Amino acid sequence: ITRNLPQFMYVSSYDRMDGTVQFQHIQTLQSQKALDRDEHRGKKLFLEFLQYAGISLQQLLNQNTYETYNALLQAASNKITDQILEYWTQNPDLTVEVKVAAGLPGDPAPFNDGTVARARIYNALHRVDTPFAERSAGFVWFFSFLVKFAQVKNEDKPVILLLDEPGLTLHGKAQADLLRFFKDKLAPHHQVIFSTHSPFMVPADDLAS
Repeated sequence: ITRNLPQFMYVSSYDRMDGTVQFQHIQTLQSQKALDRDEHRGKKLFLEFLQYAGISLQQLLNQNTYETYNALLQAASNKITDQILEYWTQNPDLTVEVKVAAGLPGDPAPFNDGTVARARIYNALHRVDTPFAERSAGFVWFFSFLVKFAQVKNEDKPVILLLDEPGLTLHGKAQADLLRFFKDKLAPHHQVIFSTHSPFMVPADDLAS
């Protein structure tokens, strides 16, 4: 009986990805096994973001020419943009870009030296890019959620996901996108149970659920 008991994953607080990380700092935290601490979970989520985009920290560190480095970052940016825009229909003009550069002395520590990676959001309509952290609370939440739970759906053993009030910062249309993500990406692999106070999170076409 014990072997066949389902595994549960209960989530009541949702991590938000750090938009900027310093590679050497991340490596130090990895060696200290400190990335799972609450204060560093946003940094860990950035590593999962890179994985979601199809690259790893080690791959980036191993590049030694500009062209190979640039090609890797462009491929990652294109892949993450395609995956995010599939479920973020609020603004189709956005592009997610991964940029890596040397830290500049005027930036706050630890981003003032070493190698710094940044997630930036480019708006083709206004032809301007902004730091990830300066996007709306809804976009940051949605982006971070998709990155995190893209990893969960790849778990070998199915789990029962218990989600407490997901998508509170999203408006109605974005909550509909979140329901579509549940249905398309999570439900085929895991059972999803969530609580909500929002009528937009009750699927009108599947009230029996």
